[in-house]
Parts: sequence; C-alpha cells; structure tokens
Amino acid sequence: MRTILLSFDEKWYPALRNGDKIFEHRKKFCNEEVRAFVYLGKPRQQIVAEIGLSQRELLSDWLFQYQDDCEVVARIRDYMQRNKFVMKVLWLKEIEPISIIELQERYPELKIPISFHFLDKKPDVLRWIDTNKQYTGYQIENDFSNISKDSICVL
Repeated sequence: MRTILLSFDEKWYPALRNGDKIFEHRKKFCNEEVRAFVYLGKPRQQIVAEIGLSQRELLSDWLFQYQDDCEVVARIRDYMQRNKFVMKVLWLKEIEPISIIELQERYPELKIPISFHFLDKKPDVLRWIDTNKQYTGYQIENDFSNISKDSICVL
C-alpha cells in the first residue's frame, strides 16, 4: 500500500472528520488503495489526520449505475467537470497537528502538494512522520454496505 501526503481544503475537513464526506474526488489519483496523511493548507499548514482511501473508480462509471435517477446523474456530471476519479474514505485517525513548516525545515526537499505527493519516494520524511505522529484517540470507520443515492457527489 502506498502512502501519500494529500492536500485538503480546510472547508471540507469537518465533513471528512465527522464521516459526512465518505467519498474523495480528484482529477488524478493513483490506481490502488492508499494511506494518506491529510495536509490542510493556509492558514493552518498542518498535517492533521491519517486516512485510508480505496482504489479509484471512474466517476463516469457511476453514470451508468445511477442512470435511472436524473438528479444523481446531474450531480455526477457536475462533479465530472472538475474530477475524473472517486475514492471511498475507508477510515480516519486524527493526529496531533504536525507543522508542515517545521517538517520542511527538517526536510527541505519536501514540497507542499497541490494535490498529493508520494511519501514512499521520501522515506526519511515518511519514517519521521510515522515515528512522531501522535493519535488523538478520535477515529472513524465508514460503512459502505448501504450507500444512499443522497451520498453521491454531494460533498
């Protein structure tokens, strides 16, 4: 399983944290299940959580799956204007915030991701994060056994 640093807009983090956001949508994404460290940009500039993401699916495949519901199809088409892939957010474990500025001082080769970076390609950085992360005790596991159409392309 690959490990990535995933740039995430702070406005979406509360919904991710509380389990309302169970899907992540991206223009580009690796084609495998991943472990991701969630990085929130300015003003926080911190790594705040570790999440599991499923293997990517094409949003266009959902058009067929939900073809009988014009409302859902409209939402999918809207999302397809900005994204190509969707991944399930399998789990989240909150960590005590890690300052990206301090991490970059220690590892200057670490760049802030626009979308995501493979941390596997920076083993020293990944080892430092894994060694120094401290879980807060807050975690969730999302259940995908009964997905409602109301969960499709809404956050």
